[in-house]
Amino acid sequence: MLILCTGVAGNAAAALYWGVFDGKINAPVATVGAANLDGSGATSNYLADLPTPGSTGTTCGVAVNDAYLVWAGERGIGRVNLDGPAAPTTIVPNLLRPCGLTVDQTHVYWGNYYNGTIGRARLDGSEVNPAFVSGVSRPCDVAVAGGYLYWAEPGRIGRVRLDGSELDQSLFPGYGPFGGCGLAVRGQYVYWGAHGSIARASLDGSELDQSFIPTVGDVEGISTDSAHLYWIDHPSRALASVGRAALDGSEPNRTWIPSDPAGFLRSDQSNLLGIAVDARPSPPPLLLPERPLRFGKAKHDVKAGTVRLDVWVPDWGKLAVSAPGLRCKVIADSVPHPKRGGALRWRVYLKPLEGLPGRRVRAQLKNKGIAEVRVSATFTVARTNPVSAVRKLKIRKQIRR
Repeated sequence: MLILCTGVAGNAAAALYWGVFDGKINAPVATVGAANLDGSGATSNYLADLPTPGSTGTTCGVAVNDAYLVWAGERGIGRVNLDGPAAPTTIVPNLLRPCGLTVDQTHVYWGNYYNGTIGRARLDGSEVNPAFVSGVSRPCDVAVAGGYLYWAEPGRIGRVRLDGSELDQSLFPGYGPFGGCGLAVRGQYVYWGAHGSIARASLDGSELDQSFIPTVGDVEGISTDSAHLYWIDHPSRALASVGRAALDGSEPNRTWIPSDPAGFLRSDQSNLLGIAVDARPSPPPLLLPERPLRFGKAKHDVKAGTVRLDVWVPDWGKLAVSAPGLRCKVIADSVPHPKRGGALRWRVYLKPLEGLPGRRVRAQLKNKGIAEVRVSATFTVARTNPVSAVRKLKIRKQIRR
């Protein structure tokens, strides 16, 4: 008989994504946070410690289409396939701190803040053009809509057709992001971060409203869907949160998803940069190939006839353990261990079953003093493909006194 026992701690899900920036990490890594479209299941490490050397570094922009989740790392652009295989990969390496990111069905676009250009490449990483648009002053966010590429720079917003024609460096002369950066285009409107507010204007320059959503902090990213506008709201000297309002500007909530929902950010310089919304409420599962499930030490208690087995799990989630002829109990630990890459050490207690289910194990213990068993463990996190491991274990005979 196979007895299955489980341990559970938290969950993660995703339809809204944001970049995570940590200002005090000596060796920064690309990290993406996420939440369900209704704001539930929020986590700041949906994709953490991404194993993509050409696109590592603190994240400064995310984008998503119906196939890919893309991020701008400190050294390049990375991508994960939402439809599988889900292994993260670098598509544009060797960049200098790209910031601001958008995608359409064929290309990715990004701002080269320090070079004064807008870059473009195909989503497979080919045809890289780091200066698709040049002569730009500190571009900090980009958006694509209706056959045009838009970008934001301090004090103005520019636009160009996707074939490179009709370049307009100042679509709205004298207007543009100040105090942070964020840009989104939907329908006939363009939205951007202004002085403590989110501004909106028609694409023809009319209906300008510099206080479309008033009283916000620095805006570090804007995204929209058919019903809502989302933004990263960064108050002065505080951690950023995800804000949300109806698309007409009503019902604004600056802390719709509060700062650092899962306790992941590690310093007062940590923050959120860039936001993207997925049209699907439940994106496909993703892999965690760089953070496998591992067995640790086994400790025998011959007086009690039990074995304590350490299992290192890569995140908060669900651990299922099975072993023929044994009963088990999982004790979940909620303290990440930095030296183990943030893994959690969960303890599994194993003991032979009574009656028919444990007969084979008890017979081996009686005849040989040792029983060999096979322990299987599977770890799952919501929206993540499970990882498994197997270990052969020897159970020692209990000492009776």
